[in-house]
Amino acid sequence: MTGCDLYQAICELSERHRSGDRTLEHYLLALVNLTRSLETRTGLLTAEFYGLLSDAFEAPPMDFDESWSTAYESSKADGVGYRGWLSTAIRQIIDLREMEACGTLANEHRWGGIDSPRGDRWFNFDPASYLECAIAGTGWDEPQSDELLEISWEMFADFLYLGQTYE
Repeated sequence: MTGCDLYQAICELSERHRSGDRTLEHYLLALVNLTRSLETRTGLLTAEFYGLLSDAFEAPPMDFDESWSTAYESSKADGVGYRGWLSTAIRQIIDLREMEACGTLANEHRWGGIDSPRGDRWFNFDPASYLECAIAGTGWDEPQSDELLEISWEMFADFLYLGQTYE
């Protein structure tokens, strides 16, 4: 699967799930749950990456671990490999949980961008728009991405960040 193929497949996946009722928090909790057995790997084949993104719409989410909230600030330093990816995912889960708790996610103008209680900027709040914006921000639809064969954990972490911040 080339970068262009992956781009198209994720756009189609996003469109298929646009009217779904899974929250982004539960989507990310399911994604974390699905990746736990892969933590020793250096990366994922593009088909595996797509499979994780697709399966997270139906897979059971893992339970939220309350200890994550206290490790939020220190997790910024965990930027390499699976641990860095996991840190990015957990920080986003915490942000979404805290925005829900304080009512920020109920703001009808949130699509113009809002800050989480911990100060991170957000533009996408459901799995479909999150994936659509993440893939749009990657540049994988460009012709030079035809040789994309493996997604490193660092690339996957960047993908998550783009899902949060790309408009």
